[in-house]
Amino acid sequence: MVPIALIDVQEEAARNASYLMPVAEVLRWEAQNGQLPNNCLLLIRSGWSKYYHNRNAFYGLDQYGLRHFPAIEPATVEFLTRQRNLAGVGIETASVDFYGATRSHHLLGAANVYILENLADLRSVPPVGAHAIVMPMKIDGAGGAPTRVVALLP
Repeated sequence: MVPIALIDVQEEAARNASYLMPVAEVLRWEAQNGQLPNNCLLLIRSGWSKYYHNRNAFYGLDQYGLRHFPAIEPATVEFLTRQRNLAGVGIETASVDFYGATRSHHLLGAANVYILENLADLRSVPPVGAHAIVMPMKIDGAGGAPTRVVALLP
């Protein structure tokens, strides 16, 4: 069980489907809530899970087949892996990286920080005070697996 820290970027994501969460957003959250808890699961609430059953909307497919969905700036991931101690990062979108990129995946993996993608409905999770139980399916030799995530609310 790990503490949850949730950063809400719904407004930014609604204005820009390709929104990349900057370091400034983490620092703004910390100014309001204190430093990210040690060994926490950092959740990014973009509101994107509402599009899950509409493939074109969820992946933000444009007329050229390019994808646009909120993600995390690689510089933010660098900051988090060097300056904070995270257990994991979770996001409602298809990836923590913007379409076609892999830098954030590599940085998080190298820091032994697990990644949760395609999370469903983070609406009831508060910025602080909740805890998570993360239960991945055990698949021998796999780099990823379906995972059940349970949030215990305060």
